[in-house]
Amino acid sequence: MTDAQQLQEQGVKLFRQRDYEAAARVFEQAKLAYEADGQPLLAAEMQTNIGLVHRALGENQQAWM
Repeated sequence: MTDAQQLQEQGVKLFRQRDYEAAARVFEQAKLAYEADGQPLLAAEMQTNIGLVHRALGENQQAWM
């Protein structure tokens, strides 16, 4: 399992625990790791996850950025 995958799993776990701010930070790290690994689709998936975090926090404007 790559570092990016481990970060992704950690972010999902934090999201499920409703630790949304920590999940957003970890998803951002995963996004950067996927970009560094040349995995743009998985990086985009992490950006989507960050949007879901903003939505869960009621930050609807930021969820679409």
